[in-house]
Amino acid sequence: QGDWSSDVCSSDLFELHDIAPSRAIRKLDRPPQLPFYVEPLPDEALLSWLLRLATRLRVSMHTLASYSFGVDDRGGHTRWWMHPHPWVLARISERTGVAVIRLRQMTFSGYQPVYRDDEAVGRFCGRRFEVSPPDHRSFRIAVCGACIEEDERPYLRHEWLIGWTAVCARHNVQLLERCERCRAALRVGRWTTAANFAPGRCTRCGEGVRVLPDRLADPCVCTLQELMLGAKLEGHMD
Repeated sequence: QGDWSSDVCSSDLFELHDIAPSRAIRKLDRPPQLPFYVEPLPDEALLSWLLRLATRLRVSMHTLASYSFGVDDRGGHTRWWMHPHPWVLARISERTGVAVIRLRQMTFSGYQPVYRDDEAVGRFCGRRFEVSPPDHRSFRIAVCGACIEEDERPYLRHEWLIGWTAVCARHNVQLLERCERCRAALRVGRWTTAANFAPGRCTRCGEGVRVLPDRLADPCVCTLQELMLGAKLEGHMD
């Protein structure tokens, strides 16, 4: 909704928190909304929408979360966007103009709690070892090449973020989790780096995600995944 203006300063965009009284800046009773609005897309994950918003503002995810919403997760390892506190959703709504109920639909707040680490990023792996410092960790993703190809603006669906999700129910194809050119895992960029969010491209080599005709999903897998997603919502399955 307009371009950057010379009279817009950092204190107008991001309200600093936990600062010493001697350095306190003028506080408003109601924090001002961010200068740009990004419309959530159908079935979009909160993480995806926040990354698109950070791209629009030309800041890093860490800067957006910390200085605008009061969340400090520099490494992204807590995955706070999956089960955000109601206060955080209210804060995001206040700054962005998106209703709390719409934001909640983009999270896993309506799902069953985590059970045996079932929301882990590493897909179908028995052991996971984190050896990188928190600031250097990046979030692995899996995407549907057909969905990405159809999107005017590629984005992540919230069901793709569950670690055991393996297929796209809409196109009956396997989700892609590695680049076809360099075989690197598809990832979201570093939290502390301002970059364009492009889930349809490999962050290592820049290769675009393609629709692979030989990656059709087995019908039994689609049925099982549908039942498991129902159990994740209801707490039981037959």
